[in-house]
Amino acid sequence: MEQSTELALTNAWSAAWADFLVNKVAIAERRAAPWLAEWPLGSATDADALLMLADLAHISGAVREDEALLRQALVAYDAHLALMPTSQAGLRMRAETLLRLAEYRLAFCAFDGLHHTTLEDAEAQAAEEVAPFRLLHDAECIEAAVRQGADADALETAALATLTLTLTLETLTRVTLALALALTRVRTLALTRPQRGEPLQPSSPKLRPRQKVRRRMPGPNPNLTPTPTLALAQP
Repeated sequence: MEQSTELALTNAWSAAWADFLVNKVAIAERRAAPWLAEWPLGSATDADALLMLADLAHISGAVREDEALLRQALVAYDAHLALMPTSQAGLRMRAETLLRLAEYRLAFCAFDGLHHTTLEDAEAQAAEEVAPFRLLHDAECIEAAVRQGADADALETAALATLTLTLTLETLTRVTLALALALTRVRTLALTRPQRGEPLQPSSPKLRPRQKVRRRMPGPNPNLTPTPTLALAQP
């Protein structure tokens, strides 16, 4: 795949996910469809390209409720994982695709594999940032999966965990905004006029007293030739 094509695919993949996650599913599906038609999933050999095409197939299949597209996404995820067995993005989306296909036993096995992979890489993951929507999305998927199993105790635990996570994220968001606002005010107060490039001006300027200047009469200039005067004749 050429670099320009890969860049275009990356942009389409990112935009499709952004639309899909804010429930603009029709727009997301329209972004995904041309790539699935032009680039069959089996034609890609690069791990990243396989993952992006698999995600686009997942989005399109979820919007259309098309089982065949979701099966194609599974094939692409398997091809991606054959190249990158510890890819958490591939493991996660493969498990979610199985959930959409209502293959719950396989889905839970896939989530279990993702869980163990995450634990093995816990130290590296501890330093990475996680988007809040991703946490909520995972919690909602688990709650939906438990609901399908009709286990009342597990469902209550999952629902409580989702609610707790939502309230925690909302609290963290408010705290983060408050800290950002306070930091902005501190920076504004610390920024003095000379740092802004403005001249320093006193807050209460005092008027300077006027100085008296003595005016001196001009004296004779030795460089000037005296003008001759005419004497008037006396009668």
